[in-house]
Amino acid sequence: MIPESFRAPAAGSVIRTLRGYHAFVPAPPPRRIIYDDALISLLSQADAALSELSGLGRYLPNPELLIARAMSLLDELFINPYTTVARAAAHLGVALPTAQKTIRQLVDIGLLQESTGREWGRTWLARPILDAVNETKPAQQSARSKPVRQPSELRTSKEPSRVRKRSPPKPRPR
Repeated sequence: MIPESFRAPAAGSVIRTLRGYHAFVPAPPPRRIIYDDALISLLSQADAALSELSGLGRYLPNPELLIARAMSLLDELFINPYTTVARAAAHLGVALPTAQKTIRQLVDIGLLQESTGREWGRTWLARPILDAVNETKPAQQSARSKPVRQPSELRTSKEPSRVRKRSPPKPRPR
């Protein structure tokens, strides 16, 4: 697991376990989803984009595989709306070129957009999903809540970690 690839605090956070592994801890689900006009519109756009993807699949020799990969990656984007080719490949269990094709298909139908502007080490954002999550937040957020940050605003590895390190056990007196 690459902790730096989890960049949506609204989806959850990555912690280091006692054994040194990284684990994803999902954020609690919203208490109540408000289906207002904006959310319904975004869900309708996502449904239309998936329908378009399904229609394009008819022209491929194995459309079920395309749709299954795109849907699997889309499910992952609901957990964390940011992805990279390496992360998509790991999630899908495919080679990097296949993951790139799946990402390109989601870009072509408007579900993903490249967010770094770089040629190497690019990150894609599922803006419709992120917008839907942000729309469902209550109008009055607590003072402690933080807005979803863009990749350029995330802390670098040079900054101190928020994870508290466990000290070794003290020896027992005999």
